[in-house]
Amino acid sequence: MHGSGRYYIRSGVGGKGWGLDLGVATKEINGMRFGVSLINALGTIKWNEPSFIKDILAGKDKKFGNSDDLWHLKWGGKALSDSVAAVYTYTIDSLRADNLSSRTIFNSKSEVVYNLDENGKPKPFNIRYPSIFRMGASYKKDDLLISTDLTTGFENRLYANSRWRWAIGAELYRYPVMPLRLGFAWEGMDRTELGMGIGFHGGPVMIDIGFSFKKGMWIHSMKGFNFSLGFTMTDFKGRKEKEEPKTDGPSPVPEESLPNNEDGLEESLPSEDQEQNPPNRK
Repeated sequence: MHGSGRYYIRSGVGGKGWGLDLGVATKEINGMRFGVSLINALGTIKWNEPSFIKDILAGKDKKFGNSDDLWHLKWGGKALSDSVAAVYTYTIDSLRADNLSSRTIFNSKSEVVYNLDENGKPKPFNIRYPSIFRMGASYKKDDLLISTDLTTGFENRLYANSRWRWAIGAELYRYPVMPLRLGFAWEGMDRTELGMGIGFHGGPVMIDIGFSFKKGMWIHSMKGFNFSLGFTMTDFKGRKEKEEPKTDGPSPVPEESLPNNEDGLEESLPSEDQEQNPPNRK
């Protein structure tokens, strides 16, 4: 058995970029809604550009990648700043059953190199974010909301997976200030997850907390856990429910109760002489 590998390692701090999601959803029909979306249809993150996070970590001299930094990633005792990178290589030579204990069959080497272009500037360090396709539906009745979706990625990286994943969840609005959530996801027998969450909605503030067992249904079978926290700020008008049109207005007068005027309405209207010479009133 022979083998070799080469890894190019760069450190990214304070990345920034842009993204675009596309989607459509139907209006509510008998409590049901349907939708389809493409998450990260376009999206790129740039890592080696100025950012306020990098300025905070850079320390007093405002230069990231030296000894006074609050934090930076090191490789071989040297900080991996925007202008340097680490290169790690290895080789496997003649691996056989009779020499598994030999130390000469595996060789590795690492070094820190400058990562600059011909003008002496750091080479671009951009990451294309993977896209995720999603289609789902929901049903709402009284204080209960049930939703389900089916998702898949197009590549296996950055939390995207090319396998189909089905999820279903329920949200209880019995107490509007504190909605409760419970959900289940299935991505094959080896990738089942159980999640739960709670929200605190008061005035214009919405705080949502979520927790799930990673690749497991119970504490003893999980391979870690996922935790999420969401904060939303709205205006007071946005949180109010839309008022239904009122139907308690004045009722029309029945036709039978109108005064009987066989000669029509013309007799009740003033003539031209009356309009020009109105009668004197005391």
